[in-house]
Amino acid sequence: MIVRIINTILGFFTRPYASIQKYSIQTFQSYLPTQFDEKTWYILFGFLTCCVFVIAYVLSRCVTLNDADDDPVYQRARLYSAQRKYKKFD
Repeated sequence: MIVRIINTILGFFTRPYASIQKYSIQTFQSYLPTQFDEKTWYILFGFLTCCVFVIAYVLSRCVTLNDADDDPVYQRARLYSAQRKYKKFD
């Protein structure tokens, strides 16, 4: 079943490359399970969930850093803190 799904996907995306499709299916067929049992689905979904969380964390950090650099409130706060550093106290 899994091989059929991969074969269909490869057939759709690599329509002019039928020889590549046949070679890749024959090469990687031994690494794929023929049937998914419940434990395999749990492992697959757990792995995909971890990947989604890692990707979401990295993207959120990048977006937050870019937004903070452009935010005028952040720029003003950074300017005030820089001014306080160099202010002399008597």
